[in-house]
Amino acid sequence: MKFKNIEIVTPTDGIDSLGCIYCAHESKNNILARYEYFFITPNGKLAAYFKSQKPFSVEYLSNKNKYIFAVFHTFGNGKKVDIIRVERANKHVIVNSYDDIELGVEDGTLAVKNDDKWGFIDEAGKEIIKCQYEKYYSFNLGLAVVYKNNKWGIINKKNETVVPFAYKNIKLYKDTTDKKKSHKYFDEYPSGGFYRIKKDDKFGYVSEQGVVLKQPVYQWADRYIGKYCVVEYDKLTQEKWAILDNRAKCIFKSYYRIFNLGNGMFLVSNDMYNYALVKIKENSVLGL
Repeated sequence: MKFKNIEIVTPTDGIDSLGCIYCAHESKNNILARYEYFFITPNGKLAAYFKSQKPFSVEYLSNKNKYIFAVFHTFGNGKKVDIIRVERANKHVIVNSYDDIELGVEDGTLAVKNDDKWGFIDEAGKEIIKCQYEKYYSFNLGLAVVYKNNKWGIINKKNETVVPFAYKNIKLYKDTTDKKKSHKYFDEYPSGGFYRIKKDDKFGYVSEQGVVLKQPVYQWADRYIGKYCVVEYDKLTQEKWAILDNRAKCIFKSYYRIFNLGNGMFLVSNDMYNYALVKIKENSVLGL
């Protein structure tokens, strides 16, 4: 193979990776312009070849399959992304086309966009959920938080509604002891996984399976630290603060303020001047 006017070279990294060589041949008025991407195996064989008379770019869709690519075309102010499967070096099959794609695999899926709506494809480029949501948080542990008709809800990978579209806001709290479950978009819940929900400016909690553990009744709700979290009741109630266990069950209340220190330790006060240090052990509050 011969290469002319090379602009970008990305070497192979590992036995199964492909190297990328980008060549640009430009002429006056782009009459004879040609742009090329060559993908080379570690032993020097041509794995994939793309060419066009207009500028374009190519990215891997997923490291899981080195013959699936996202090809980005630019048309004026617009953009088009073709999901390409390479069957032979010079033979391509367009799997799907979109206006945009959010590169980066999350829980085996990638977000794609058409007509200002988002959907999801798998690592082979197959569409698993049509573009229909106005906003989204990527899939994590088989579930995604999505937004439509001015409300947030939760879906699974079959696009089945797990949590109804009835909330102003939803955040995920999850196990972080397993590094594979970490997710940049979501808050952390170190002892299990469920979602904080918000409706009519009140907070509650729902499990990953869609079971409402606590209806939205709290003025404010903190994220979990360990197995416990702190919530604030409506300001009109006499007991304003509480500690919830990992089933969202109230195990302790206070008149003024509670601070979660972690490891089952809390600072508790019934007025604005004096605080006591308490520890939760087997869901019982012990004074220290």
